[in-house]
Amino acid sequence: MDQESFGNSAFWPTLLKNALGYDISVSKLLAYGPSLCLKLSKTLKNKFWSQVLSSVAELYNSLCFKHPEKLTNCSIWYNPFFKKGKKVLTPSDYPDLSNVVTYLGDFFYPLTTIFMSYTDFCDRYSDNIQEENFIEVSYVIKLALQVLGFPQHKLDEAVYPIRPHPIEIANLSKKGCSSYAKLLRYKDTLQNNMVPREEKWHLELGCTYSNIFWEKTRKFYTRILNENSTKWLQFQIVRNSLQTNKIVHHFRPHVTPLCSFCLMSDETVSHLFWYCPKTVTFLRSVFDMVNSTGLMYSPSRNTFLFGSNDTPIYSPLNYLTLHLKRFIWSSKFKTCTLLDNKLHYLTNNLDGWHTLGRGS
Repeated sequence: MDQESFGNSAFWPTLLKNALGYDISVSKLLAYGPSLCLKLSKTLKNKFWSQVLSSVAELYNSLCFKHPEKLTNCSIWYNPFFKKGKKVLTPSDYPDLSNVVTYLGDFFYPLTTIFMSYTDFCDRYSDNIQEENFIEVSYVIKLALQVLGFPQHKLDEAVYPIRPHPIEIANLSKKGCSSYAKLLRYKDTLQNNMVPREEKWHLELGCTYSNIFWEKTRKFYTRILNENSTKWLQFQIVRNSLQTNKIVHHFRPHVTPLCSFCLMSDETVSHLFWYCPKTVTFLRSVFDMVNSTGLMYSPSRNTFLFGSNDTPIYSPLNYLTLHLKRFIWSSKFKTCTLLDNKLHYLTNNLDGWHTLGRGS
């Protein structure tokens, strides 16, 4: 289905115009964001068309959650993602901009995801654009991408002609409605279950990761085979639901929320596996020992906690990281210290790790 199928003289748009009781440009319905559909749906007495428009708005939002890279092709007007305060951006607010641009990708240099400068923007579109309006809308867009956790470099490049999101939605399925149902369920699942857990991580780590990152990370650990305890541990780490002291002390008052190793800070997942001074000493010893073999191993915090999903799960370094975390967790429940156990553990449990997966 293409945009011409929705021409002003087409059958379905004509019915919609009749239901609305006034003429509306079909091109605007296609080009503008879901808030316009919701606004129109509330004015309709015809329940069928009211439901159609509200459903289109839901699908529009869900498409961006399922495929955030497609934000490049979404409208900046009447879009709940892009708000100034609590109000969506509308063409009447910025007539100088709305006359020349519609989509997020219009702010990018062609074939990139890089925002144009004001000078280049005017050279490309019009000399009549007010600089304060350009700066204001650009700021709203950049802030929205940051809040949503959609990294700019992972968006689709600006390629013309741009295909509006309603056209993308119309082409999801040639037959049946299962694709649309899955799209709506994806957003519900994401919002109801995973987003709060991801937000816990964002607060704990002081940074925001995209939903693409979280989806890849969750899928990554499904590839662990025949090691259910290791798989379960990593599953809880990714969900930030591991029963650390900070969590346990809420339902077991006799348990202190402090770290079992250092007794200086609350025992969160990131503290236990990365920031605890005793864990740091232990990991540095391991890193030095591994590096002495000629295989470079100096993971970042992010890589150590969540793994390197750009390499196989059973690559040497991923495999070592998994078992180091398992060792740190098991040591928490033993009376002897991490350093007391280190050499015995590495000798007996990681024998051959440096050759496992080599060349994978």
